[in-house]
Amino acid sequence: SRHRSDWIKKKNTERKGIGMKRNWLIIPQLEHLQEFCALAEKYDAAFEYNDFFSPNVYEDAEETARRIEIYRSCGRDLSKDTLHGAFLSHCADSADPVLKKRSVKLMEQSMEIADRLGVRGVVFHSGLLNLNQDAYLNGWLTQLEAVFRDLCEKYPEIDVFLIDKEDYSQYKPRGYYEFDESLTRYFKAMMWYGRRNFMSDNDTQNRSALL
Repeated sequence: SRHRSDWIKKKNTERKGIGMKRNWLIIPQLEHLQEFCALAEKYDAAFEYNDFFSPNVYEDAEETARRIEIYRSCGRDLSKDTLHGAFLSHCADSADPVLKKRSVKLMEQSMEIADRLGVRGVVFHSGLLNLNQDAYLNGWLTQLEAVFRDLCEKYPEIDVFLIDKEDYSQYKPRGYYEFDESLTRYFKAMMWYGRRNFMSDNDTQNRSALL
Protein backbone atom coordinates (compact mmCIF):
# COMPACT_ATOMS: atom_id res chain seq x y z
CA SER A 1 0.00 0.00 0.00
CA ARG A 2 2.32 2.70 -1.30
CA HIS A 3 2.15 6.26 -0.01
CA ARG A 4 -1.05 5.55 1.91
CA SER A 5 0.04 8.05 4.56
CA ASP A 6 -0.16 10.80 1.93
CA TRP A 7 -3.88 10.22 1.83
CA ILE A 8 -4.41 10.58 5.56
CA LYS A 9 -5.05 14.00 7.05
CA LYS A 10 -5.16 14.89 10.73
CA LYS A 11 -7.83 17.29 11.84
CA ASN A 12 -8.88 18.49 15.27
CA THR A 13 -12.61 18.44 15.73
CA GLU A 14 -14.74 19.10 18.75
CA ARG A 15 -17.24 16.46 19.75
CA LYS A 16 -20.07 17.02 22.17
CA GLY A 17 -19.31 15.85 25.67
CA ILE A 18 -15.67 14.85 25.08
CA GLY A 19 -13.98 18.16 24.24
CA MET A 20 -11.09 18.26 21.80
CA LYS A 21 -10.09 14.97 20.24
CA ARG A 22 -7.74 14.24 17.36
CA ASN A 23 -9.48 12.42 14.54
CA TRP A 24 -8.17 10.96 11.34
CA LEU A 25 -9.65 11.75 7.95
CA ILE A 26 -8.75 9.46 5.08
CA ILE A 27 -9.26 10.31 1.41
CA PRO A 28 -10.14 6.93 -0.12
CA GLN A 29 -9.26 5.70 -3.58
CA LEU A 30 -12.06 3.67 -5.09
CA GLU A 31 -9.70 1.20 -6.78
CA HIS A 32 -8.11 0.38 -3.40
CA LEU A 33 -11.24 0.71 -1.28
CA GLN A 34 -10.75 -2.40 0.86
CA GLU A 35 -7.30 -1.21 1.91
CA PHE A 36 -8.68 2.18 2.87
CA CYS A 37 -11.56 0.58 4.76
CA ALA A 38 -9.01 -1.44 6.74
CA LEU A 39 -7.09 1.75 7.54
CA ALA A 40 -10.27 3.47 8.66
CA GLU A 41 -11.10 0.59 10.98
CA LYS A 42 -7.56 0.42 12.38
CA TYR A 43 -7.38 4.13 13.21
CA ASP A 44 -11.08 4.71 13.95
CA ALA A 45 -11.00 7.15 11.04
CA ALA A 46 -13.61 8.78 8.84
CA PHE A 47 -13.52 9.19 5.07
CA GLU A 48 -13.51 12.44 3.14
CA TYR A 49 -14.61 11.63 -0.40
CA ASN A 50 -12.84 13.63 -3.09
CA ASP A 51 -14.55 11.92 -6.03
CA PHE A 52 -17.61 14.09 -6.16
CA PHE A 53 -16.05 17.50 -6.81
CA SER A 54 -14.85 16.27 -10.20
CA PRO A 55 -17.04 17.20 -13.20
CA ASN A 56 -16.20 13.79 -14.66
CA VAL A 57 -18.19 12.30 -11.78
CA TYR A 58 -20.96 14.75 -10.89
CA GLU A 59 -21.86 15.41 -14.54
CA ASP A 60 -22.33 11.67 -15.07
CA ALA A 61 -25.41 10.47 -13.19
CA GLU A 62 -24.59 6.80 -13.72
CA GLU A 63 -21.02 7.19 -12.46
CA THR A 64 -22.21 9.15 -9.44
CA ALA A 65 -24.76 6.44 -8.61
CA ARG A 66 -22.15 3.72 -9.11
CA ARG A 67 -19.72 5.30 -6.68
CA ILE A 68 -22.42 5.94 -4.09
CA GLU A 69 -23.52 2.31 -4.29
CA ILE A 70 -19.97 1.00 -3.89
CA TYR A 71 -19.21 3.22 -0.90
CA ARG A 72 -22.49 2.36 0.79
CA SER A 73 -21.97 -1.37 0.28
CA CYS A 74 -18.55 -1.63 1.94
CA GLY A 75 -20.02 -2.19 5.40
CA ARG A 76 -18.79 1.02 7.07
CA ASP A 77 -20.64 3.56 9.19
CA LEU A 78 -20.69 6.61 6.89
CA SER A 79 -22.32 8.95 9.39
CA LYS A 80 -18.98 10.52 10.40
CA ASP A 81 -17.70 10.87 6.83
CA THR A 82 -17.64 14.04 4.74
CA LEU A 83 -17.33 14.74 1.05
CA HIS A 84 -15.65 17.58 -0.77
CA GLY A 85 -18.25 19.61 -2.63
CA ALA A 86 -17.91 21.07 -6.11
CA PHE A 87 -15.43 23.93 -6.20
CA LEU A 88 -13.61 23.93 -9.55
CA SER A 89 -16.33 26.05 -11.19
CA HIS A 90 -17.87 27.43 -8.01
CA CYS A 91 -18.34 31.20 -7.64
CA ALA A 92 -21.55 31.61 -5.68
CA ASP A 93 -20.77 35.21 -4.72
CA SER A 94 -20.39 36.29 -8.35
CA ALA A 95 -22.11 39.44 -9.58
CA ASP A 96 -22.79 37.54 -12.82
CA PRO A 97 -26.26 36.00 -12.33
CA VAL A 98 -25.61 33.16 -14.78
CA LEU A 99 -22.37 32.13 -13.07
CA LYS A 100 -23.93 32.47 -9.63
CA LYS A 101 -26.94 30.34 -10.59
CA ARG A 102 -24.68 27.61 -11.97
CA SER A 103 -22.48 27.70 -8.86
CA VAL A 104 -25.43 27.39 -6.49
CA LYS A 105 -26.81 24.51 -8.54
CA LEU A 106 -23.49 22.65 -8.22
CA MET A 107 -23.46 23.24 -4.47
CA GLU A 108 -27.00 21.93 -4.16
CA GLN A 109 -25.97 18.91 -6.21
CA SER A 110 -23.11 18.25 -3.76
CA MET A 111 -25.54 18.40 -0.86
CA GLU A 112 -27.88 16.00 -2.64
CA ILE A 113 -25.02 13.53 -3.21
CA ALA A 114 -24.09 13.79 0.46
CA ASP A 115 -27.69 13.05 1.41
CA ARG A 116 -27.77 9.99 -0.84
CA LEU A 117 -24.43 8.82 0.47
CA GLY A 118 -25.47 9.29 4.09
CA VAL A 119 -22.46 11.31 5.24
CA ARG A 120 -22.13 13.86 7.99
CA GLY A 121 -21.29 16.93 5.94
CA VAL A 122 -19.93 18.68 2.86
CA VAL A 123 -16.73 20.72 2.59
CA PHE A 124 -16.82 23.76 0.32
CA HIS A 125 -14.17 26.29 -0.59
CA SER A 126 -15.17 29.68 0.73
CA GLY A 127 -14.06 31.48 -2.41
CA LEU A 128 -12.77 34.24 -0.15
CA LEU A 129 -9.84 36.09 -1.68
CA ASN A 130 -7.02 37.56 0.37
CA LEU A 131 -8.35 41.11 0.10
CA ASN A 132 -8.70 43.00 3.37
CA GLN A 133 -11.14 45.53 1.95
CA ASP A 134 -14.42 46.21 3.70
CA ALA A 135 -16.46 46.50 0.50
CA TYR A 136 -15.22 43.14 -0.78
CA LEU A 137 -15.56 41.34 2.57
CA ASN A 138 -19.05 42.71 3.22
CA GLY A 139 -20.17 41.76 -0.28
CA TRP A 140 -18.75 38.27 0.07
CA LEU A 141 -20.40 37.82 3.46
CA THR A 142 -23.79 39.07 2.29
CA GLN A 143 -23.85 36.90 -0.84
CA LEU A 144 -22.51 33.70 0.70
CA GLU A 145 -24.45 33.91 3.94
CA ALA A 146 -27.72 33.75 2.01
CA VAL A 147 -26.51 30.83 -0.12
CA PHE A 148 -25.30 28.72 2.80
CA ARG A 149 -28.31 29.55 4.94
CA ASP A 150 -30.53 28.24 2.15
CA LEU A 151 -28.45 25.05 1.81
CA CYS A 152 -28.62 24.42 5.55
CA GLU A 153 -32.37 24.92 5.59
CA LYS A 154 -32.87 22.51 2.69
CA TYR A 155 -30.54 19.88 4.20
CA PRO A 156 -30.78 20.33 7.99
CA GLU A 157 -29.16 16.95 8.73
CA ILE A 158 -25.98 17.75 6.78
CA ASP A 159 -23.21 19.95 8.16
CA VAL A 160 -21.51 22.51 5.91
CA PHE A 161 -17.79 23.23 6.34
CA LEU A 162 -15.87 26.09 4.72
CA ILE A 163 -12.17 26.11 3.91
CA ASP A 164 -10.07 28.69 2.10
CA LYS A 165 -8.13 28.19 -1.07
CA GLU A 166 -4.48 28.71 -0.35
CA ASP A 167 -1.26 29.03 -2.32
CA TYR A 168 1.14 27.09 -0.11
CA SER A 169 4.13 28.04 -2.26
CA GLN A 170 3.99 31.41 -0.49
CA TYR A 171 5.14 29.72 2.72
CA LYS A 172 8.53 28.71 1.36
CA PRO A 173 11.11 30.77 3.28
CA ARG A 174 13.39 32.93 1.19
CA GLY A 175 16.39 35.13 1.73
CA TYR A 176 17.99 35.00 5.17
CA TYR A 177 14.81 33.40 6.61
CA GLU A 178 15.79 30.23 4.80
CA PHE A 179 18.96 29.49 6.77
CA ASP A 180 17.87 29.76 10.39
CA GLU A 181 15.26 27.50 11.96
CA SER A 182 13.84 30.20 14.24
CA LEU A 183 13.57 32.68 11.37
CA THR A 184 12.02 29.99 9.17
CA ARG A 185 9.28 29.40 11.73
CA TYR A 186 8.80 33.15 12.15
CA PHE A 187 8.49 33.62 8.38
CA LYS A 188 5.84 30.90 8.04
CA ALA A 189 3.84 32.15 11.02
CA MET A 190 3.82 35.77 9.86
CA MET A 191 3.03 34.77 6.27
CA TRP A 192 0.04 32.77 7.50
CA TYR A 193 -1.12 35.60 9.77
CA GLY A 194 -0.81 38.16 7.00
CA ARG A 195 -2.80 36.04 4.54
CA ARG A 196 -5.77 35.38 6.84
CA ASN A 197 -9.02 37.31 6.77
CA PHE A 198 -10.35 37.94 10.27
CA MET A 199 -14.03 38.72 10.08
CA SER A 200 -14.38 40.00 13.64
CA ASP A 201 -13.51 43.58 14.64
CA ASN A 202 -12.85 42.34 18.16
CA ASP A 203 -9.08 41.75 18.51
CA THR A 204 -9.59 39.72 21.69
CA GLN A 205 -11.86 37.29 19.85
CA ASN A 206 -9.39 37.07 16.96
CA ARG A 207 -6.54 36.23 19.35
CA SER A 208 -8.70 33.63 21.07
CA ALA A 209 -9.49 32.02 17.71
CA LEU A 210 -5.78 31.89 16.84
CA LEU A 211 -4.92 30.21 20.14
